[in-house]
Parts: sequence; C-alpha cells; structure tokens
Amino acid sequence: MRFLIHQDLRVVFVNQAMADLLGAARAEELIGREAVFMLPPELRPGAEARIRALYAGATQPRVEQVYVQTPLDLEREHGLFNGNVMHLEMGLDQMFFFRPTPELSSYR
Repeated sequence: MRFLIHQDLRVVFVNQAMADLLGAARAEELIGREAVFMLPPELRPGAEARIRALYAGATQPRVEQVYVQTPLDLEREHGLFNGNVMHLEMGLDQMFFFRPTPELSSYR
C-alpha cells in the first residue's frame, strides 16, 4: 500500500512505496514538500483550492467530466472495425444459445 499524508498542504508522512512511485530515493526527501508537488504546475492552484474548500466543509461534485466514445469515434481514433472493441460481432446464438452446458465443458 502507498501512503502520503499531508497537513496544511504540506507532506507530513510518506511511506517508501509511495516515495518509490514518486521517484524519490528516500521517503524523507518528500517530507515538508507541497502536497500537490506531483501535479503539473498549471493544475496546482485548482487542486489547492479544492483541498482547502474540502477542509472548510464544502462538498465537491463526484463527477467533473464525462468522456463518451461512440462506435464511430472508436473506429476513427483507434482503428477498431465498426467500433467494436471485441474485434468481432457476436450474435445472440453465440452469446447464449449454442454454448455448451457446464457438464460438457470438462471443468473440474
């Protein structure tokens, strides 16, 4: 498990697993740094404001952004034929009716 604990937006504890993830040789190197140091600089002010608002008792929306990909988007952006992530088109007969019963599948 990885832990990073901050107080007043300063790191007060970090375990070695989190230090490794953040690229520090020792966990002590991160103590005292800003809690948002790992974010890109342009995101830090917003993150700090959000953390302060949460500590002040404000609530935040759980979903900030929704990203929807249609089959046409999948075909254009990722080259998936007909936008099908399964690489094939399964019919109802393949999904339900012509599958073997568990007795015929040789599971033990």
